[in-house]
Amino acid sequence: MKEKNENYLGWSNRETWAVSLNLRESGLGDEIADVGGRIAGSYSDSERNMAIAEFAEYFSELLNDFRDMRSENPEIMRVFDDIGSMWRVDFYELAEAWLE
Repeated sequence: MKEKNENYLGWSNRETWAVSLNLRESGLGDEIADVGGRIAGSYSDSERNMAIAEFAEYFSELLNDFRDMRSENPEIMRVFDDIGSMWRVDFYELAEAWLE
């Protein structure tokens, strides 16, 4: 496992931290953990990087779905305002942290 950079509360940047925080507080935490468990369970320990990459893709798709709904839901708009720049989000880091 790579060590987290200490640039923002243990995360590589504020945007990545904000995504993790908002997803955990959204009520989706258990569902995301279940998805992570299923993904991790489909790979051997030696294939952990593949599991992390697949889970990172899941995070990216989830946030794209949310971004598409932001005009319909003020709460989702607030989350994206809090996150800021999506291009700075480290989806690999998110996946790795959630699989721990």
